[in-house]
Amino acid sequence: MELRYFNGNPAFPFEGKEGGVQSVWEMKLATGEAVAPHSHMSDLEVYVVIDGMGEMQVGEEKNTVLAGDVVLIPANVEHSASNPSDAPLHVVGVLWRSADLAMRATESNKEENVMRTISASAALDQIKDLASFAGQLGQQIDAAGVGAEERKERMAFVEDAIMKSIGKIWADYSGRI
Repeated sequence: MELRYFNGNPAFPFEGKEGGVQSVWEMKLATGEAVAPHSHMSDLEVYVVIDGMGEMQVGEEKNTVLAGDVVLIPANVEHSASNPSDAPLHVVGVLWRSADLAMRATESNKEENVMRTISASAALDQIKDLASFAGQLGQQIDAAGVGAEERKERMAFVEDAIMKSIGKIWADYSGRI
């Protein structure tokens, strides 16, 4: 397994914050490799499949995932990933913590008492649309032929906007508007 964590920058800080983005990472699984079942007590995790085909298990549900799929994993839900295919599975992931999620993780699980304003399916569709939009913006920035520093600034702005949007989707999904 190849795993790489992205670093934050002053315009887009993360890692170790009480709320918001905790980490952004990229993973490649070769044929037959897997990520052992695990959970994140106070973090929502989002997988965006960049390339390949694999299997994801979230709680009791197991599905095949393909390039372009987005998987939303609620906090404290066991999940795993594997690559039974002949090609590498390439995903990017984000760990997100809402300000009150860490506090709720220490309480007993009261998931059934959370009033959701949007469904998991709608949240996934919105995140998938965001990922597609971000890709299009990245292509437009590259096509603009700007210098490395300006490209970095523009991409930081896009990353910040996307992460704020994911936070809003999470708030809508968890009922914490």
